Amino acid sequence: MATRVTALGAGWGFSSPERLSQAGAYQILADPAEILPAVLDPARTGHVKRS
Repeated sequence: MATRVTALGAGWGFSSPERLSQAGAYQILADPAEILPAVLDPARTGHVKRS
């Protein structure tokens, strides 16, 4: 069963953006302030609701 979860990487954390991308992060965020906009904008995370 597919869960359709989009992984966002925290580019300011322990792992490098390259490593996060290799691990499957759809988008790497550069700053904690980007979390809410990334989660609230389906086009940005790649999950647009299908009818």
